[in-house]
Amino acid sequence: MIRIALDAMGGDFAPHVPVAGAVEALQQLPESCEIQLVGRKAEVEAALASHDAPPDRLRVVDAPEVIEMGDKPLAAIRSKRKSSIRVGLELQKAGEADAFISAGNTGAIMAGSTLLLGLHAGVERPAIGAVLPSRQRRLHAARAPGLRPHRGGVRPRRAGPREPIGRVAQHR
Repeated sequence: MIRIALDAMGGDFAPHVPVAGAVEALQQLPESCEIQLVGRKAEVEAALASHDAPPDRLRVVDAPEVIEMGDKPLAAIRSKRKSSIRVGLELQKAGEADAFISAGNTGAIMAGSTLLLGLHAGVERPAIGAVLPSRQRRLHAARAPGLRPHRGGVRPRRAGPREPIGRVAQHR
């Protein structure tokens, strides 16, 4: 079974939009997938009530605190130990989730991932990757210092002082 922890309190119009997205995703994902909605239990359950969700593939995990977009990332991860971001990352660290997804405070997600999950051997700093669909081809975004796009993904490079950090690579 694949278990995906989803920050139900992250992003605009939370928890309604993340909950609706989770329900829609479960309709398209294989039966072997489970989504764990991490957030303020009462609010998540209220948002979930308006959907016809499969109860055997959807679980609500209580996280009473929220890291707001204006919060300082590292301070928030350290002080808000029951936040949806931190609880979701701890589920992954404990092996109770196979992945964690959030549309919340990006800096807090990066800081929390680095502190709680660590980095792979040989990796000096975290990176953000995304696939942006289009009609002609997939676009892969490289969003970390020292990365540049190339066929098949991104690889390290030395960035000059006037070069942009973020780039987009096109894949056919």
